[in-house]
Amino acid sequence: MKNNKKIMIILLILIVLVILIIVCTLLLKDRTTGVVANVINESDENLLMEYVEDETNIMVEQEKSKTIFATLEDIINNSDSNYKLIKEIFKLNIPVNQAYAVHSKLNTEDVYELVYLDADNATYEIQQLQETDYTNIKNGTIDNKLIHEESIKSNGNNSYSLNVLNDENFATFYYTVIKNLMQSNQMELYNILNTEYRENRFENFEDFTEYCNSMNQLIIDKDLYKYGKSTNNGIEQYICQDDIGTTYIVNVKSNTDIEVLLDDYTIETDDFKTKYESANFQTRAITDADKVMKMINTKDYRAIYNLLDETYKANNFATIDSLINYINTAFYSSNYYTISNVSEQGQYYLVTITCKETAAASADTKENRLIIALGDGTSFKMSFALE
Repeated sequence: MKNNKKIMIILLILIVLVILIIVCTLLLKDRTTGVVANVINESDENLLMEYVEDETNIMVEQEKSKTIFATLEDIINNSDSNYKLIKEIFKLNIPVNQAYAVHSKLNTEDVYELVYLDADNATYEIQQLQETDYTNIKNGTIDNKLIHEESIKSNGNNSYSLNVLNDENFATFYYTVIKNLMQSNQMELYNILNTEYRENRFENFEDFTEYCNSMNQLIIDKDLYKYGKSTNNGIEQYICQDDIGTTYIVNVKSNTDIEVLLDDYTIETDDFKTKYESANFQTRAITDADKVMKMINTKDYRAIYNLLDETYKANNFATIDSLINYINTAFYSSNYYTISNVSEQGQYYLVTITCKETAAASADTKENRLIIALGDGTSFKMSFALE
């Protein structure tokens, strides 16, 4: 009996010890888990508080709407005498006013702005951005100090309307963009010229600025007279022409990726070549005379000088300056012209051109005659029929 009691006591002691060990283990585990959990929660809370104070995660997407592009282009240039051209737009998906991060170019300067649109009040607000702010927004975070949570009150100069444009309106828009760049952002206009065109038309940037400066006073009061639009391989092409035939071609790859040609004769298209070479000789001579008049109206004196018959050039215009002086005397600064007569004289064609300084019926006129010598393909030589 005594042995049995001893065995029972030992078993009970062992059972109690096992229970105590289990209880202690559980308590220790809970305590450890609780400490770890408290540390993590406290760290998360501190991080969250710091995050809330400084930055907010946002969803951003590249803005592709033509309407928004044209609207923002107007807004960022509303009160700026120097015209900026938008290069990139990102829409911010935040629960406040519509917001757009805009990167534009002003000559050699990169400009970053955050534009808020209050659709209810049709007002806007612009905040200047540092490049780092703009980059952060593109990467999905925004400094909370930049977020505009209030309605935007009118200050008399911050109203807007959406530019919902059709093809003709967009042709006018691009025509106006080119004029504005020519006047106050010549470097950016130079940069967006079609590469082949730029290399053929201008010797360098200085040559280009001379062209812009000579054209500015002539086009300042010009408006779009007629336009054409076509689409090829996803690229929209707008052909914009004023009332004296000055033609600008805009190839739109995307809203913020365009290339420009400032005339329609420096680069001959395959379509032009086909039509020219299938035309009769008189029509070719008229086409060539029209090209010369476009060169005169766009001050493309070097191109005219290179077209002159070599013997005629040597006898009459030893320098390009002498040619410029003659043109300034024989023609107007802006010429409204008509081709009134074409006659064949041996291997040459004599083309009569009547020019007016304005479109008015009562405007003074000047009459000039061009002698056109057709060459191979679309080439030709010319001279002025001097009295």
